[in-house]
Amino acid sequence: MKTLYLTFFFLLSILTMGYAQENFYYYNGEKKSIKFHPRLYYFALEDSIQPLKALSDMGVQINDRGVYTTKEKKRYWVVVDIGIEKSSKDIQQLRSLPNISYIGPVIDINDTSHVAISQFFHIEIANKSQLNQVIEQAQKKGADYVGSIPYTDGWHTFESKGLKSSLAIANQLYETGKIKEISPDFMFDFAPFFNKKRDKHFFGNYIQACTNDPQFPQQWGLRNTNGIDVKACAAWGITKGSLSTKVAVLDTGIDPSLTEFATNLSSTSFDAQSGTSPAVVYSNDHGTHVAGIIGANQNAFLISGIAPSVELMAVSHSLAVIPNISAQLASGLNWAWQNGADVINNSWGDQGGAYYGNLQSAVLESAINSAQNSGRGGLGTIVVFASGNYAPVMDYPATYSPNSLTVGSITSSGSRSSFSGYGAALDVVAPGSYILSTTFGNTTNYKDGTSMAAPFASGLAGLILSIKPTLTRLQVNNFIESTAQKVGGYSYTTTAGRPNGTWNNQMGYGLINAHAALVAAGGGGGTCTPSTSPTIINGVSYTKNTTLNGCNFEFKNSSVTSGSSLTVIASGYVLLSSNFTVSSGNSLIIP
Repeated sequence: MKTLYLTFFFLLSILTMGYAQENFYYYNGEKKSIKFHPRLYYFALEDSIQPLKALSDMGVQINDRGVYTTKEKKRYWVVVDIGIEKSSKDIQQLRSLPNISYIGPVIDINDTSHVAISQFFHIEIANKSQLNQVIEQAQKKGADYVGSIPYTDGWHTFESKGLKSSLAIANQLYETGKIKEISPDFMFDFAPFFNKKRDKHFFGNYIQACTNDPQFPQQWGLRNTNGIDVKACAAWGITKGSLSTKVAVLDTGIDPSLTEFATNLSSTSFDAQSGTSPAVVYSNDHGTHVAGIIGANQNAFLISGIAPSVELMAVSHSLAVIPNISAQLASGLNWAWQNGADVINNSWGDQGGAYYGNLQSAVLESAINSAQNSGRGGLGTIVVFASGNYAPVMDYPATYSPNSLTVGSITSSGSRSSFSGYGAALDVVAPGSYILSTTFGNTTNYKDGTSMAAPFASGLAGLILSIKPTLTRLQVNNFIESTAQKVGGYSYTTTAGRPNGTWNNQMGYGLINAHAALVAAGGGGGTCTPSTSPTIINGVSYTKNTTLNGCNFEFKNSSVTSGSSLTVIASGYVLLSSNFTVSSGNSLIIP
């Protein structure tokens, strides 16, 4: 036993050579501590996967593996468990295996979670004129300059070679004072995740559609028999969006062959993984499903998006766990706002990031800040994130910026979806359980997740900007938050730091209300004449006290029931037609 422990200690001393003391990284000028896993190590492999057999023959367990592409070639990576019974000779053999270019540490999260740090790291230069000096210093420390990160001003990527960890070199470069910020290449898991345990779905009698798309009656999130929906039909009486409003979808790609995107899919697109245009469509239909929720055309075919006439911009990435994923997503965010995106939908996150504690990507956060502050000519791009599917924790970077719009998921009965992450960073909720949308081959399918909820909010932001393009990011967010519906029987209370009405940590401000948000933003207002197109409300059952504001209204096949009142504040006219009923004990008020 004594020999075994001595062997294990010697093994670790060799593998950790060059970074034994680097159990931290710099973030916003402060050291943030991290803990290395005692057995797991990250291996970068060149050219082929031949070393995998050799590793296996040595009794090393391969936990994770992946493929990524650089400008030069395809490359491979693995995370291995070295165990505790390897001799120094075994470790020497590991290092001498062909095509292994780098061995580095893995961060220990908990008994089941870990995050690798790749051989890359990213730095933001404080003074651009000092870049050549920083490159020279990095080379002396064992790292090569890879290049600038596309569309991400001031940020550059380096690659460590040999024994010294990328983390150690990044820290040492920061300490020279020539570096504004560093960002170790934490290999976050941003891969799409769909909830596998489906919440009970409310199956009512589908009510009359307000569009001719044949599967619209199955889209409960747009219109629901019990009134738990985003009030899309009423909103479309004001606007269905405009092609001058661009909603970018940073995801696995949007299938351009789909009929549902025939009139509004932009020809301008970008693949964040390769850093080139155009976008590509990766094997997962996640991005295509998300795009349909936002902008599927109203064309008598399949479904309708909440904003069927906005322009969709595809910004693609596989969202697979690969080196440089944070930098690539940062590049995608920056490309989007620099190419005119008014809204950026991000239905991805690090799969329960609360477990990662203090791991943050400065390069990714820098891109989020740039979009929110510099997008739309300084008015600010609306950046929407899904809250995550690992309730109760929320995903990162949804938790990062209070300026993002962070969206959780509800069921068709109005309760929080069981998987929906919640907490202090949650802003609003939207339909996310049993959501029908577009998939490959001109088909549709149901999916569950906050990934499905976020695009409802992104589409609503697009609708608002279609009628009021000069609104600031903050104004758009405020309209969405302040008009949200208090659904689900939760206790909504006045909360410090939450100025837009009562709030609940599981529901945020509540379920987004597209019609109310548009009215609050000025939709239907302005000069109101009898010729102004009315807001048509068809087949809505009001079961709680509701107030509508706008210009002209036309009600069809609607009712006021369940001890409630409907107040319609119209600057023009209110037309009641086609079986509008008010049950005994209820009221319709038209001031």
